Parts: sequence; C-alpha cells; structure tokens
Amino acid sequence: TTSQGGFIVLAGGAIKNSGNLFAPDGNVQLAVGDRIQVNAGPNVDVEVVVDAPLLSAVQGVQDAILNQGDINAHTIILQAKLAEKLYDQTVNNTGFIRTTRAVRVGNTIQVYGYTDDQLATIRNGGTLDVSGTQVNFDGGTLVLEGDIIHNTGDLLAKGGEGAQGGTIHVLGNELALYGDALIDASGDTGGGTILIGGDY
Repeated sequence: TTSQGGFIVLAGGAIKNSGNLFAPDGNVQLAVGDRIQVNAGPNVDVEVVVDAPLLSAVQGVQDAILNQGDINAHTIILQAKLAEKLYDQTVNNTGFIRTTRAVRVGNTIQVYGYTDDQLATIRNGGTLDVSGTQVNFDGGTLVLEGDIIHNTGDLLAKGGEGAQGGTIHVLGNELALYGDALIDASGDTGGGTILIGGDY
C-alpha cells in the first residue's frame, strides 16, 4: 500500500502477484520484457532488460505476468513485450483488478501482451473493473490489446449513478470470448463504447 497518489512498479523476467497492491489515486505497473521502459512517475523511468541468465532462470514458468490477487489504483498497466513466446500466457489474470479515483475522469486499466512472433496470449478469467463507483462518475477506460486474447471473466466500465458508461477495447489478432464472460459499459445517462476486434 502506498500513500495517496503513490506508485507501485513490479518489473522483471516474470511476475506473480497473489497479494494486494493498493495505490489510492496512484499508479500500479507490472512489466516484463526483453527491453521495456516503464514510467514510474514524474522524471522517473525504469528500464527492464531480460538477459540470457534471467531467461534461463524463468524456464518452466507458465506466465510472464500472473495476477491472482487484488490490484487497486487510479491507473493500472500490465505489459509484457518479448522477442519470442517463452510462456504459456504472457499476461494471466485470475484475480480482481479495479480502479478507484477521487476525480470524475481518467481512470484506466491497460493490459498489453506482444511477442515478435505474434504468439503472445492474454488470458483473463478474473475481473477488470473501471466502473464509476460514485454519483455522476462516468466509467473509465479498459484496454486489452495483444496477439491472442482469451476472456472468460468480467470486463466492466459501468457508469455510476447518473453517469455514462465508459470505454472497453479488446483488440488482437485472435480473440475468444466464452463461458460466463461479461462485458458491460452501461450507464444511467447512456452506454459507453465497446470495440472488439483488430481493425480500429
């Protein structure tokens, strides 16, 4: 847990969260990559470089990023960008990821998974929620973008009481939405925008 507006960054060759990451009105980022730049706040950048010894250390790990816990912040970004597919799932969420905010707009969850061979898989069986939780708070922005996306969980961008639904983008080369998957950007004053596909 951070103070108000704080930052949490987890970066490396593989990341597993089974606890609670809470940055009230702040920023949480989980990043895996051969070489990836993570903005961790004003004038603070973290560069992740996966070298050969680290690659050998993560052999047999199924998920580049695995979230089994709870993540709560204003801005949440999970990103894995690799030269080749080294993991069964590039990003795998079975937990609960939710944005909270003290202002009416701007909250976002972004999940990215790419490999140069276009075989990265994003799998969501949990909940991603950017809904407005207060009166007149519109839904936020939720983005899943990668090579292959499988969703059996909940993608939510509902507006709060008296507010409009937000935006949900599920973009990739191959998409599968099945099981009890729920995608909801409804709102009292109007629905939001849902885009599913790969050519927007």
